[in-house]
Amino acid sequence: MSNLPALDIVIILLYLLAMVLVGVWFSRKNKSSEQFTKASGAIPGWAVGISLYATFLSSNTFLGVPGKAFGSNWNSFVFSLAMPVAAWISVKYFVPFYRQFGGISAYSNLEARFGPWARAYSVICFLLIQIARMGSIFFGIALSLQALTGYGMVGIMIVMGICIVIYTVMGGMEAVIWTEVVQGVLKTLGGVIILYLVVSNIDGGVGKIIDVAVRDDKFSLGSFDLDFTAPTFWVIFLYGLFMNLKAFGFDQNYVQRYHTASSPKEAGKSVWLCVKLYVPISLVFFVIGTALYAYYDQHPELTETIRMQAASERLPLGADKSEVIQLAETLGPADYGDKVMPHFMVQMIPTGLLGLIISAILAAAMSTISSSMNASATVFIEDIYKRHVNPGMNDRRKLQLL
Repeated sequence: MSNLPALDIVIILLYLLAMVLVGVWFSRKNKSSEQFTKASGAIPGWAVGISLYATFLSSNTFLGVPGKAFGSNWNSFVFSLAMPVAAWISVKYFVPFYRQFGGISAYSNLEARFGPWARAYSVICFLLIQIARMGSIFFGIALSLQALTGYGMVGIMIVMGICIVIYTVMGGMEAVIWTEVVQGVLKTLGGVIILYLVVSNIDGGVGKIIDVAVRDDKFSLGSFDLDFTAPTFWVIFLYGLFMNLKAFGFDQNYVQRYHTASSPKEAGKSVWLCVKLYVPISLVFFVIGTALYAYYDQHPELTETIRMQAASERLPLGADKSEVIQLAETLGPADYGDKVMPHFMVQMIPTGLLGLIISAILAAAMSTISSSMNASATVFIEDIYKRHVNPGMNDRRKLQLL
C-alpha cells in the first residue's frame, strides 16, 4: 500500500508519462540505424554534455554519496577532483580519434590494432558489465523507492522498466539524449532542494553544520601520505583518474555520444560541460551527507528507527527482537549512512516536493539504464551480429534488430 499522498503520485506519473511521450515523439524520425545509434550526428554539444552528466550522476550518486559523507568524510570526493585531468586527456586524444575513426562502436578499432580476440574480449566484458550495472541500479532504486513509497519492489521495477524500454526503443539515441537533458536538470534541482530542506531544519543553519563537521573531521579528503595500501588522497585520485579515463576514453556509453555531436569541437565541449556540471553537483551531495550528519547529531533519537532497520537487515529472518536491539546499539554512522537520506525524505519533505524528489531519483536511475540499453544494443549489432552472423545485412534489418 502506498505511503504517498495523491499529489506526489500524480507528479511521479506525469514525469513517467512525459518520458514515454518523448520516445513517441522521436519515433517519427527513427527511420535508419544511423538515426537510432547516433541521432545522425545532429545534436548540439551542450545537450550531449548534459546527457553525459546525467549518465555520470546515477541513482548510486544521488542516494549513495550522502550516505558515504554521513558515515565517513569527503575522501570519495577526490574521485570527482580527478575528472578534469581525465577530461583534458580525453578531449586531446580520445575524442578526435573516435571522430576520425568513424566507427560507432568503441571496440571495432581494437581488432585492427590487436586482432579479433581483443575486440571480442572487450565486447563480452562491456555487455556483462552493463547487464550487471542495470540490474544493480534496478535493484537499488526499487529498494529505496519501496521505503519511500510503500509500493513493492517488483512493481516499481516493472513500471520503471517498461517506461525506459518504450522511450529507448521507440526514440533511439535522440530520445535518450533529450530525456537525459530533462533528467539532468531534474536531478540537479532535486539535490539542491534536499540540501535546502536539510539546512533549514538544523538549529544554527550552516554555522552549526560547519561546527559539527570540523569537530568530527567530516571535511577530510583523506591522508596525503604516500601510502598506497590505504585509501589516501593519492590512491583515490589515481583511482578516479583511471576510472574517468575508462569512461571518457573506452566506454561505449560515452564514446557513442561523441558521434551524436554535430562536430568534433562540439564533442569536446560536451566532455568539458559534463565535468563542469558534475564536479560541483557531486560536492552538493557530499554537503547533503554532512548536513544530514549535523541534523541527526541534533536529533539522535531519530536514528533509533534507522539503526533498527539496518540491524534487522543484517540478521537472519526470524531473529529475536532483543538480538536486533542489541545489534542496533552497536551500529555507528558508517553502518547505516545509506538509510538516512530516505528516512529524512519520508519524515521531513512536504507533499508535492516529495513527488518531485522521487521523480529526480527515478531520473537518476533511468538516465543510466537507458544509456546502457542503447549502447548495449549498438555493440551487440556492430561487434557480434554484423561481425560474425550477417555482415551484409541491409539498414532496415539492422534497425529492426537494434
